[in-house]
Amino acid sequence: MRSWQLANHSIDEHHIGNFDAGAFFALHDFDNNGVWDGGEIQKFYGLADVSNKDLPKSKRDEVLNGVLNLMDTNGNGEVERDEWFEFIKGGGSLPDFGTGPGHHGSFEVC
Repeated sequence: MRSWQLANHSIDEHHIGNFDAGAFFALHDFDNNGVWDGGEIQKFYGLADVSNKDLPKSKRDEVLNGVLNLMDTNGNGEVERDEWFEFIKGGGSLPDFGTGPGHHGSFEVC
């Protein structure tokens, strides 16, 4: 997602009028432990949705590894809040892996 898409996601899915990187991170840190782990990244991209039940492991790995390769600068297999902020500060955007519905049951990427 490019930054304008992140803003649209915030408006459409969370009814937040402007994009805030901290709020976006917190809303998608589903267990509120300060990191996006593999399960949360996959959930964010809709891989827990029934429509993706037959998605091959290779595609699931592509999504997870793609996100981690973009942000996991310390190599611990999670995206920490500071890593997310550095990613956004550097103009980063979340990619669309074409997995369809996200965690809200609608299209995650606008």
